Amino acid sequence: MKTQEAIDVFLEAKIGESAPKTIAWHKGNLQRFSSFIGENQCVESIDIRQLRQWRASLNQRNISAWTLHGYLRTIRHFFNWLEEEEMLEQNPAKRLKLFRLPKPPRKGIPDADRDAMLSMRRDNVRDFAILMFVATTGCRIGGVTTLTIDNLDIENRTAIITEKGQKSRTVFLGSKAANALQSWLDVRPSTNAREIFVQKEGKGLTSSGIYQVFKRAAKDASVKKNWNPHQWRHAFARNFLRNGGDIGMLSQILGHSSLHVTLIHYGSLENKDLQNAHLKFAPKVA
Repeated sequence: MKTQEAIDVFLEAKIGESAPKTIAWHKGNLQRFSSFIGENQCVESIDIRQLRQWRASLNQRNISAWTLHGYLRTIRHFFNWLEEEEMLEQNPAKRLKLFRLPKPPRKGIPDADRDAMLSMRRDNVRDFAILMFVATTGCRIGGVTTLTIDNLDIENRTAIITEKGQKSRTVFLGSKAANALQSWLDVRPSTNAREIFVQKEGKGLTSSGIYQVFKRAAKDASVKKNWNPHQWRHAFARNFLRNGGDIGMLSQILGHSSLHVTLIHYGSLENKDLQNAHLKFAPKVA
């Protein structure tokens, strides 16, 4: 089988299994690989030496460690899949090692900026409810757009959202967020739309619409950076751990595919946070 043909089969198999953005990401990485290796080369003839030559060519392009790591993960996933589907007898990517990533930069909107944005939206019932929902659940922007009347249980402070394709999960609300959502439902326009958050015309807000809510709040609060919804998700995770939360529980709350993903992004705390945790949890010795 030619390399490009194998790539097409792989991408087709991922439809319905992975989120569209993930498939598009794999496609871009694989097209670059195909251009280097030759789209007409038999995939069975690709060996570890060629994979290492491809990796070396990437190193010469002055790309970030995170981008390079992503390329390598895609290629390993591609060849592992071919082996699992019995399209390859020998998997050359098994010896294509992943390197240790550098410590990621600290992410998340500062608490003061988050609170300033919330303060600027207290009089806008819908926007305040959106901000509070993200602040207390740590959900992705897609989770906000998929929140429906049927999947919100304000009394028990839970909601079911769908993110990253078709992955549904339960998120949990604080009392203030539940109150904010109830206040919005009390004045929400009458509409046939099942989405909780709608425009004035009654149509459900898109991801772009949710993003604009955050952008306007940031502008009014004079917050210049780290204001987008995903930075609020990072802040939720950071504060969860800072307050003594378990990283395994955090992984499930955030809807990560594995604990390893959570550890990569949030496994390192600042010395001040570690010292406070040490004072709280370390055994007391007489």
